[in-house]
Amino acid sequence: MMPSAHVPPPGDYMQCEIDPGESNTNAICLSNVFKFDKPGNYAVRVWRLDPDTKDGDGNPTRVYSNTITITITG
Repeated sequence: MMPSAHVPPPGDYMQCEIDPGESNTNAICLSNVFKFDKPGNYAVRVWRLDPDTKDGDGNPTRVYSNTITITITG
């Protein structure tokens, strides 16, 4: 799925810190970031940078969420 032409301003992104084994719930309006204009199944996964964990090049690693599936009908 490709991002839509509309991307929310930087203030619309939420920052949160989650310790290992912890969870957090944040609301996000996915239609501000993706186009759901056709019926079908859409897989969505988000990520954040973890500044405390570095990859082989010394860059912050990405921490990924679980993948969710959204079904658009009609």
